[in-house]
Amino acid sequence: MSPGSDDTIPHLEVSVFDWADVQGKYEALSYMWGSPDKVHQIRVGETMLPVRENLMRFILHYSKTAIPDKCEYIWIDALCINQEDLAEKARQVAAMSSIYRGARRVLVWLGEASEREILTQSLLDNVRQIYRNAEQEANDGIKHQNYMRLRAYMKQICAHPYWSRLWIVQEIHLA
Repeated sequence: MSPGSDDTIPHLEVSVFDWADVQGKYEALSYMWGSPDKVHQIRVGETMLPVRENLMRFILHYSKTAIPDKCEYIWIDALCINQEDLAEKARQVAAMSSIYRGARRVLVWLGEASEREILTQSLLDNVRQIYRNAEQEANDGIKHQNYMRLRAYMKQICAHPYWSRLWIVQEIHLA
């Protein structure tokens, strides 16, 4: 996956594998398709394909972001399932449990991070560090102000429409 030479049209390659050969060697994407009103073009091999805005934002973000242990392959339903072929869609939907269970990891895309979400991640990292360092004094915990901010931001993240999707329960459970 690359952002493309003009930085506007990502270029992806598609590979076909036998399921037995790829278990634990790919990532799977869990995301909201979003509105069909905003469609962009991406290049898959030599073919231009339409993708919705939310997926386009993910592809651009993912292709430019350094992620530890990033897999070479990623399974994305909108690209890996022929959406025009009802028989294929039915087979793929039936295989969803195998697809998500077989992934090395499942990436959850809630959209581009706002300043608040970046701060929330920073605060969560702070909380994680505090709990990792059990030898720290009890009064070295989270300051009340930071806790209240973290609580408000977590509430905002939990209210994201992503969590209301029917498929999310299955995708997270299998991840």
